[in-house]
Amino acid sequence: MPHSEVRTRVRDIIRQVCCEMGVTIINGVLSRDHVHLLSFIAVTS
Repeated sequence: MPHSEVRTRVRDIIRQVCCEMGVTIINGVLSRDHVHLLSFIAVTS
């Protein structure tokens, strides 16, 4: 699988999981061997 396809798939999975868990993605960067993700998770009591 080419790098661009893997990158797209990883991005889609991260977005889907964050959406399901109520996490807001503020910023993210996908590199060849790691991911940087800045997110917001609302605290509920």
